[in-house]
Amino acid sequence: MAWPIYVALGDSPGAGRHPETTWPAQLARTLTERTGRPCALTDLRAGPATVAQIIDDQFPAVPGLRADLVSVTVGLTDVQDPGFEECRFGSDLKWLFDGLAAMSATLLTCTLPGVAERLHVPAVLVPMIHDRMRAASEAIRAEASAHDALCVDAWSLPGMADPANYSENDLTSRGHRLLAGAFADLMTGPTLRARPGRP
Repeated sequence: MAWPIYVALGDSPGAGRHPETTWPAQLARTLTERTGRPCALTDLRAGPATVAQIIDDQFPAVPGLRADLVSVTVGLTDVQDPGFEECRFGSDLKWLFDGLAAMSATLLTCTLPGVAERLHVPAVLVPMIHDRMRAASEAIRAEASAHDALCVDAWSLPGMADPANYSENDLTSRGHRLLAGAFADLMTGPTLRARPGRP
């Protein structure tokens, strides 16, 4: 199995800085090495972005790219929004996954890591943000399962909560490397359940 055309969607607070070291770029290189076929990345991620903004600003470009692999990383901006509503988040997430599933690409996503205390929010809000991250992660797991998407459980991924993985508003190089490795291992492992490719 190989993925010649890879499109990354999502919330990316640090987008635009050192693009060659981001986890999607590292994942594309690792997939190229492990499959023996080039994996070309188009990174549409921008941030901070809610699911609704990803639908409006990033999703429209995907059909024309004819992707074999689409990754979706969402929720971090949503849970920090004062107007966050769990039902609306779930509804928007379903709409996004429904649209992507119709494109016959392998879908890749992850839950949020349980690191509310690493975000730049007042300490008094940390418990609330933690609960929101848990709820968003449950919604992501549900949509991944419903759409046969491959899902890295960053909430419980060993080492993901380590403070060394986080900078002021992004993952550090170590964090990007850890997440890219988890995605690559999931995709190229013996239990891979890839979506059927285009004819």
